[in-house]
Amino acid sequence: MKRSLVLACSVSMLASACLGNADPNRHANAQGKTAANAPAKPQPGPPPAAAVAPPVADAAAPPTPVEAAAPPTPPPSPAVPPTPAADGGPKDLGAQRVDPRWFRKTIFGDEGKVLDTKRTEADAQGRFSSLIRFELEEMDVAACADHLEKLVADDIASVERKTQEGRIQLEGKADDFTITFVCGEANGKTIAYVSYTWS
Repeated sequence: MKRSLVLACSVSMLASACLGNADPNRHANAQGKTAANAPAKPQPGPPPAAAVAPPVADAAAPPTPVEAAAPPTPPPSPAVPPTPAADGGPKDLGAQRVDPRWFRKTIFGDEGKVLDTKRTEADAQGRFSSLIRFELEEMDVAACADHLEKLVADDIASVERKTQEGRIQLEGKADDFTITFVCGEANGKTIAYVSYTWS
């Protein structure tokens, strides 16, 4: 009887001990559940591709240069007439402008000393004035005026003569120029202004 009880007890204890390991997959299933509930570990994969900047667009080709328009031609500068020739002879001023034959530095001969000569700038029509100023030591004012009036007699038939404050002024007009002569006195010497203007 005791032997049967011990045997039964042993069987019972063995059964109890074996119950915990009766299912050989129980432990594995428990581990599987634990692993399933755990967050998934990232799987190693190929390294991320390096960020690649978008290709730079080709620089815009420079625009085809436009041929610049030719600058406008500036208007010709007004001609500056030259001064009378050094030898007193007529000076060619162009196809249409030549000093009158009497407009010379030698019109008073040895008695006349040339003080200066001048020309104005030509206007739009090419007209200008010319002047020679003389100093006359041996000729008085009246003789100066008489000499100049005779000098232009072939070109100007009528010369107007005016006397004012010791000076004598001669004025006249030809076909293409006008004259203005003045004989006066300064510092005890006679001074003659011989001038003409193209008209």
